[in-house]
Amino acid sequence: MEYFSGNNDFDEKNEDDLGNGEMHENSESTNPYGESEIENVRDTHSEPELYGVRDTHGESERTEYREPNREQDFNRNFSEEERNMETRPKKRMSDAGCVVSLIVIVLVTVFSISILVGLLIPKRDSGSNQGGSPTVPFISESPRQEILITPVPVPEGGDRPMTEYDGSLPAIKDTANPFPDIIEGVQGGVVSVCNYGASQLGLFGNRESLQGSGTGFVISSDGYVVTNAHVIEGASRVSIILSGSQEVEVDVIGYDTSTDIAVLKFNNNKYNVEPLYLGDSSTVRVGEFVITVGDPSGIELAGTITFGIISAVDRSVNIDGRTNVYLQTDAAMNPGNSGGPLINIKGEVIGLNSAKTVTASYDENGNAISAEGLGFAIPINTVKSITEALITKGKIERPGIGVTIAPATEVELQEAGLTYGLRVHDVVENGPCDDAGIHIGDVIYMCGGVELHETSDLTAVIQAHSIGDRLQVKLSRDGVIVDAEITIGDLNNMG
Repeated sequence: MEYFSGNNDFDEKNEDDLGNGEMHENSESTNPYGESEIENVRDTHSEPELYGVRDTHGESERTEYREPNREQDFNRNFSEEERNMETRPKKRMSDAGCVVSLIVIVLVTVFSISILVGLLIPKRDSGSNQGGSPTVPFISESPRQEILITPVPVPEGGDRPMTEYDGSLPAIKDTANPFPDIIEGVQGGVVSVCNYGASQLGLFGNRESLQGSGTGFVISSDGYVVTNAHVIEGASRVSIILSGSQEVEVDVIGYDTSTDIAVLKFNNNKYNVEPLYLGDSSTVRVGEFVITVGDPSGIELAGTITFGIISAVDRSVNIDGRTNVYLQTDAAMNPGNSGGPLINIKGEVIGLNSAKTVTASYDENGNAISAEGLGFAIPINTVKSITEALITKGKIERPGIGVTIAPATEVELQEAGLTYGLRVHDVVENGPCDDAGIHIGDVIYMCGGVELHETSDLTAVIQAHSIGDRLQVKLSRDGVIVDAEITIGDLNNMG
């Protein structure tokens, strides 16, 4: 089953060489009259020469200053320098300098290439792959990543006020075929949900890129939007794209990974998007016509409509150890449809599209046989109850102890020296049972003073308590009775 959500060259110059007026071996100039040589020659003849001249017609001598012939002096001095260059030892770059230069060149080249690759090929890890093969999270893998965004906190001292589901039904003019009217009435309230994350750009930093996308729909005129929790997994920022192609920033109000529901919010005062009308999923019947609206395979196909019927109204499906009840439909669903509405013939939203079966079975050679027409939507009544808790409280608290159990077999009970009890088959790492020292293979026979004959016995004890409460348990480990204390945790925080 799957979820639906995409060379620098340089010359080294030795300052000591230049200061001594010597030509450097790596210089690009072939002119022997280099600037450094000229400056040094001029420095040696910068003062005028003094000439004494006797006046033969008078008693005194006079002294005159006469400028030397600079061109003649320069040629004379340069000839000497030029002759000396033939015998001067030429200075070469050391082996260490060559290695350092090579390393610098390689680093600069790699950094330049990494920037170009990061700019030209954005990274897409989850959600719908934009313009490529789907890389969305599958139903057996959700949630694969931690949701990085911290939900907007609930105001201190009280709950956040609950919104009003104030959507209206679309006006249906053609009762023979109402779907065109329905589609026109609901498409404005269906949005694309964009999942942004930091992608590695190179050696010196990251940049933000579109990881994937899904679908969502507006449920109230004040800007609340519902979608699947797995659509925003791994996101550092979330936005929505309205039907008019405007991209709008949203706040994450809350999410529940157990039911795969997330609530977002944007400022709808500027856009006046009409919310969808939420129906009653308890009245849905097998055989009803339905349509889906969403972004199959990415936002390039935003607003795509598919048609089908309701195949089952209470299909129990286990996804990664979490069992929920779904509406089943044969309306086509693809990566990117996640979070979109399932709408009936009246224009009412009766479900939140969430998952599909991708493999029906396997042939005799072990090859997978693709499944068709097996899509699942969360009933809208479930969506409404979870949404209300997320809006008002910001989260769904589910007490749990992080353990998988089953009634112990007769052999296991004999080995434990018990007549009843529940055998531990798995323990969540860093969960309450793990912290309490519970091991796989232990047989728990009492919790909170209640005997445990069936798994429902332990479930009832836990549900009667709150997160943070402590439970005293008794268990048998290799025939030895052990007492332990378990502090109830939140299932949402367990793997």
